[in-house]
Amino acid sequence: MSTGPVAMPEALNGIKVIDIDTHLTEPPDLWTSQVPAASRNRVPYVKRIGAVDQWFYRDTPLGFGGGAAITVIGRNREKFRGAVTLDTYDQVDESTLDAKARLKIMDDLHVWGQVVFPNVAGFGAGAVARTIPEEDRNLCIRLYNEGVAQWASAANGRLRPQALVPFWDIKAAAKEIERAHGLGLRGVTATSAPEAWGNGLPDYGDPAWDPFWEACSACDMPISFHIASGAMPREIGPWKSFGLDPAKMSKGTAATRGTRQMAPVAVSATVGIMLSSHIMINLIYSGLLDRWPKLKFISVESGLGWMPFFLELAEYQFDEMTYGDRWGLRRRPREYFRDHFYVSWWFEEFGPMKAITEVGVKNVLFETDFPHPTCLYPDPLAHAAKVLAYLPYADRKTIMQDNAAALWQIPTN
Repeated sequence: MSTGPVAMPEALNGIKVIDIDTHLTEPPDLWTSQVPAASRNRVPYVKRIGAVDQWFYRDTPLGFGGGAAITVIGRNREKFRGAVTLDTYDQVDESTLDAKARLKIMDDLHVWGQVVFPNVAGFGAGAVARTIPEEDRNLCIRLYNEGVAQWASAANGRLRPQALVPFWDIKAAAKEIERAHGLGLRGVTATSAPEAWGNGLPDYGDPAWDPFWEACSACDMPISFHIASGAMPREIGPWKSFGLDPAKMSKGTAATRGTRQMAPVAVSATVGIMLSSHIMINLIYSGLLDRWPKLKFISVESGLGWMPFFLELAEYQFDEMTYGDRWGLRRRPREYFRDHFYVSWWFEEFGPMKAITEVGVKNVLFETDFPHPTCLYPDPLAHAAKVLAYLPYADRKTIMQDNAAALWQIPTN
């Protein structure tokens, strides 16, 4: 089914809606167009294998087994269900990779601004970090940030791509944050578990990360932890008995769409959301937020229905496990959450209808996950308006516009 303009729900009239989780389907020449021909073996490129487009670095495939980088919005804005990605770039809608077309579909859906994350590059530079030697991966990070800054440059701040950083080199990561800010980028997406990547990287509580926190604070760059940006332990991922076959994860034929190959993807997505508590509780209990009071963190694509229990548990454990010194912390868990953390919701009804008051209106953001398989589409604001109808208009505006506009410096005039 294709779609055109939809009606703006009355409950959201006058609100400049900001969608804080969308993705760029990286154009096939994102990297190759920025380097001389002699250096094209240092950056990712697309090659068609049979009937499927595939990203490669030299002869090594990147990302999923094939297709146009986790995109299910096809030509004429049709959403293909039961697939992780379409097979070729010929099939994807222009709005997934072209900035002008993206603004057009945003206008048609009454979405004013979007925060934009990568696809094949990885939400914390995952695919790049796993596959490409360090010298070339550093180049890829720089080129990605330059490319997306240029991609968004004509949008007058309505498109906010998130910078990638070379987290495997902490001092270089800090410098890249400063450089990305100079390019006009206003946020960073980072791995939620640097210690899980090897190479002796410490966790975020180690003072070695101080240059990174200093750069984020100085540049006023919020830090997003997108699900799948860490490392999922095999013990809690999909069972081997699911028999995951990456070659069958794209749209392919009618025989492969909606097959059991999608089950492990659903398992990973569900478990990934629950793993968001790992980075959040460690940051809260670490003492790091007393040293860096300006830091802001966003838990992206993790929902909010579980947050009241998480906060209640964090408070209970804090009271039960501290005695006198309170681990040296200056504030309670809820206070750290209030001042430093944001959570986002999209498909949920129960969570937003029951939990927003407990979580805090000023700590909640709205997302659609466009153009991924779980995205709210083709009428995302109808869902949002229904779910938030019980709230006062001022609270709806705070959640749908004001929180994100302040975080990512998105103009709403």
